[in-house]
Amino acid sequence: MEPPEYVCPKCKSSLTATESGFRRGRCALRYPLFFGIPDFRLGVGDDIRYLEMQKIEGILKEYEHAGKFDRLMERHVRAHTTSHLVAHELAYELAWKRRGSEVKERLQTLQRRLVGQHERGADRYLDVGCGKGAALITFCREFEDVYGVDVVPRYLVFAKILAQEGGASHLHLACASADALPFRSEMFDLVTALDLIEHLPRQIEGLREIWRTVREGGLAYLNSPNRFSLFALEDHVRLWGVGFLPRKWMGRYVRLVRRYAYEGVRLLSVFELARLLGNLPDCTYCIEGLMVTYREGMAKKMLAALPVLVWALNTFARWFVPSYNVTMRKADSNP
Repeated sequence: MEPPEYVCPKCKSSLTATESGFRRGRCALRYPLFFGIPDFRLGVGDDIRYLEMQKIEGILKEYEHAGKFDRLMERHVRAHTTSHLVAHELAYELAWKRRGSEVKERLQTLQRRLVGQHERGADRYLDVGCGKGAALITFCREFEDVYGVDVVPRYLVFAKILAQEGGASHLHLACASADALPFRSEMFDLVTALDLIEHLPRQIEGLREIWRTVREGGLAYLNSPNRFSLFALEDHVRLWGVGFLPRKWMGRYVRLVRRYAYEGVRLLSVFELARLLGNLPDCTYCIEGLMVTYREGMAKKMLAALPVLVWALNTFARWFVPSYNVTMRKADSNP
């Protein structure tokens, strides 16, 4: 396996690998390791890293008792999730294999609309906001080099455990923010950002940074829940109608009904999403409304039995569908 390629997330200069992590020679800025994973986040203090390491040690102890990723995930969700969301989160997290396969199938379908038949031969894949590794494990069978990045260290520990169980030896994990990635420009053939964009505090900066890492002729794929969905609950709080309110009222509504804060989420409409994509240079994109998701249980089964209805809703009610898939292709200077 080739050693991973990283650059400084701040200035994009080369890094020197050491036993304890990576350092930038010009100013001696250091990036430490945890559980063998480099931490490229900027501005994170030692006190925060100490608290995060305690959480990671707790996860590793849980894994010793659980013995398997799925059992570990079930324990973790039950212990750290609001009670009314436990069943929903368990169904989501334990369906990691199916979710990865569905992403692959959707991406291949959307890719054909942009560049014709699915082409193999791609070498490098990056998943930004990789979470606990569902897409990474699926795409490890498709690419020679697979990279996963997330800003939450404990999620990467879960991803590494899942990769070890799945024998994914050519997977490289790194902790970094989406708007300061530790990769050189145009490094990847395919970049995905799944369930991510609504969580970015600086959405346009994050999207531009993700796009920077896509090679000429390469593809990027993201999905985004629709702010104005008529047909599904707001998935983060399982509550209908949140997106139809003015943004300053959303948190008040959630706190009134659910009794907890609504933070770290900024939903986008299809028009806001298109405006963001319009800021990317050399970008051809396709936005597809998505009526059926892997999260909706019985509703998914009913709609899957009525493909004409799904097509009609995706086509004629696309402003109000639950979510969107976006595939982007970077123009090739030598077509």
